[in-house]
Amino acid sequence: MKLICAIAAYLLKSCCQEETNTSVDVLGAAERMMQLVSESDRYSKVPQQCPLAVYETRSNIPSPVPECSVNPGGCLSLCATGNRDACFDAARTIEKGDIVEDTHRTFPLFMASCALGSANSCVNAGAAVKNGVWPVSTPPPKAAGTAKCQFQTYNRMCEEGAAWGCYMVAQEYRRSDGFRAESEADYEANMRRACQLNPDSGACLDQFK
Repeated sequence: MKLICAIAAYLLKSCCQEETNTSVDVLGAAERMMQLVSESDRYSKVPQQCPLAVYETRSNIPSPVPECSVNPGGCLSLCATGNRDACFDAARTIEKGDIVEDTHRTFPLFMASCALGSANSCVNAGAAVKNGVWPVSTPPPKAAGTAKCQFQTYNRMCEEGAAWGCYMVAQEYRRSDGFRAESEADYEANMRRACQLNPDSGACLDQFK
């Protein structure tokens, strides 16, 4: 599943995480993780809140995170204990499989990580609602798709130091139906902020470095 990270053709799969591919069975790992999520009482239901509403800057529970593509069960179990990195990695494991209509499985994991203080996960959760591919039987939560939620989530995560949050809030200033009026100056300011936070990120375009 390809998610458009913004009006530029960035993929959510590269958004908020720069990483290299491994030689594991990516599709098989994604399918296994999706199955585990679907069977989970904790993660099988789609949260209905705006990501910003669940975000808390509390500390992550420290623990080594297993390679989720190799040990999806262990990864999801660690997520359930309150390890935000495990929740994020579990969602990314699904995304890497390029399975159509997987957003209803990744969104709860990003939201869990967001609630544990991961700003990048909050950005991914917001983008998943806006640009993800959802099954007809499981529509995205309305509260998370409003212009107000989208803008405020990305803006807060930019303030928290997430370069992709700045990138995404920049795009909001180019929306004719956005929460804030269109503003090229604000667009450029946020794009420059993304580069200041992480000049090596895909959120930083060359003209704003």
